[in-house]
Amino acid sequence: MQNQLHPDATYTRTVKFTDEDGEYFDPTSITVTFFDSRRIQSGDSITLDASDKEDTGIYILAWNVPSDADSGQWACNVKAECGESVSIQEWKFSVYTMPYGDFSKIRTLCSLDSDETAFDGRLQDCLDMMATQINDELSEVATTPLTSVPDIIHTVANLLTAGLYLQSNAPDEKEHNYTVRAEKMLDRYVIRQRRLSSELPIVIGKDIL
Repeated sequence: MQNQLHPDATYTRTVKFTDEDGEYFDPTSITVTFFDSRRIQSGDSITLDASDKEDTGIYILAWNVPSDADSGQWACNVKAECGESVSIQEWKFSVYTMPYGDFSKIRTLCSLDSDETAFDGRLQDCLDMMATQINDELSEVATTPLTSVPDIIHTVANLLTAGLYLQSNAPDEKEHNYTVRAEKMLDRYVIRQRRLSSELPIVIGKDIL
């Protein structure tokens, strides 16, 4: 289970149902609804069925956070019915937007299918670390985090994140070629921005020097 997610990541949870005696049972219907930070329903409600069942009364829920999800506290609401009995469980989790990068592209670079959600937590940690590194590099030439992000910075973030993830899984942990490529791209971008800023005219009052 994750309490903090990026857009396009996967929310996963093991949902359990027990009766008053603590015995596991299968509800006749299970409806899951997600609400955004404004308590507005996000997409259609989904149902958990036999395909999501791990054991009697135990179900695995997996839901993709929308790519355009706003930052804030979201809610997962699970409504279970069994005969005339209705139970509702609700859990909170946080969504915060990524300043750089694209989660789906990072998965592709790491050769991970979209349904391989077990790795999402580690990918998010890598992306957060790489965003900090990028901001540190860019702080010399811009106010960070960038509000208008050029495509090259998104690409750098994707490559750095994938490189860190793949490097951490390698036996020798050698610097991955994604990392080498991304760092060169970032260095060139910083040099170019530094050069552009040095070429700007100095304005004093209405006079341009």
